[in-house]
Amino acid sequence: MAKYIPRSAMRSRDRRYRKIFKRMGYLRRDQRAEPDSSELAEARAEYQRVVGKRPYHGWSVDELNERMADAKPSEAPQDDD
Repeated sequence: MAKYIPRSAMRSRDRRYRKIFKRMGYLRRDQRAEPDSSELAEARAEYQRVVGKRPYHGWSVDELNERMADAKPSEAPQDDD
């Protein structure tokens, strides 16, 4: 039996593939993505507003805050000498 599973099988409702996927662990509930926390969603929206680009999906709230601080112009007066 071939070890390759075609993409069409991933979308298939075929019981044979379901049995294989279950054995491989693809159908477990703990492998599904968790919804974003409201704090993370707010930080992503703020980042997009400040920087003008969408944030990388792997960044945490702390990372987003750090990058926003770097992107914001400094508030200290600058000398034009």
